[in-house]
Amino acid sequence: MLALIGRTGQLVATRSLSSAAAASASSRALFSSASALSSAHRSSASSSLSLSLASKRSFSSFLFKTPTSFLAHNNPASTTQYNKTAAAAFRTGAGWSRKTNLCDSSNRFKFQNNPLRRFNAAAENAKGGILAFPKDHPFATNIIIATLKTSACDILVQQYIEKKEKIDWIRVSVFTAFGCLYLGFFQWAIYVTLFGKLFPGMAKFANMPFKEKLKDTRGIINLCGQTAFDNFIHYTFIYFPVFYTFKEAIQGTGYEKTIETVTGKSMKKYKDNFWEDNMKIWGLWIPGDMIIYAVPMWMRLPLNHGLSFIWTCYLSFLRGGETLPDATEAAAQLDSAAESAAEAAKEDATKAADDA
Repeated sequence: MLALIGRTGQLVATRSLSSAAAASASSRALFSSASALSSAHRSSASSSLSLSLASKRSFSSFLFKTPTSFLAHNNPASTTQYNKTAAAAFRTGAGWSRKTNLCDSSNRFKFQNNPLRRFNAAAENAKGGILAFPKDHPFATNIIIATLKTSACDILVQQYIEKKEKIDWIRVSVFTAFGCLYLGFFQWAIYVTLFGKLFPGMAKFANMPFKEKLKDTRGIINLCGQTAFDNFIHYTFIYFPVFYTFKEAIQGTGYEKTIETVTGKSMKKYKDNFWEDNMKIWGLWIPGDMIIYAVPMWMRLPLNHGLSFIWTCYLSFLRGGETLPDATEAAAQLDSAAESAAEAAKEDATKAADDA
């Protein structure tokens, strides 16, 4: 009996050890499978990352025609710097194409050699200082530039062209007020707000490469429309009437100033100078506008103010002098004075005869 019990216990123990060994082997096999899966996953992820980096380098090289050595292998800092440089290229209007290599042999963008684009890039990236102000406050910047530019033009003309010994500050005030209120405030509404609604594709056309502009028929029509509106509507029926009104309101003398008298005299003077004024402004601004409205948007404001400086100097020289009566008015005043003197002499003679 004892022998049977011992034999049974031995069989049970043997089977338990076999089961434990089998379980242990199964666990090891399961762990090996999990390790293999984990290794395969890591290998797959690594391959995907390498493929992604390689694709990124390949795409970047294709997009910007940049040597792949520019992107250091597995170097995030180089990649970040490259992306920043590429973004700056787009902001500064450098653009890209499959046939244009934006990088020279030294891996530096060609737009860095352009001072206007360097200035614009600095303004875009500036977080403080004088370069950040025009970017953050374009409307205020336009008012400041228009005011200072217009007053400076008249001072320069008086001092260096007309050779005046003393600056006529009343005349300067005409150009200062006109530059601030009209060129600063009102023209912003015309060129930014109104033109944006009348010609909604002007910014897209302006930022196109020159060859693409030649193919864009709609953009060319809008370009001609902006030029025609600016010269034949804006300058003719708004710009000059407002200028003569400012001039008469500040410089006009010899009569009581009311809205009716100032408007009447200013419009009479503009009527007398209509063709001369408009022919001269059209001769400068029609070709000028064709260039200004065709260049990239970031160049529009500097070119416009540069050409406006030349025109304002000429306008100061042409129409900046004091308001003087024309020949008809002068003759009428002389006749009136002569009649008054004759009547006074006749009254004196009659009075002297009565006294005698």
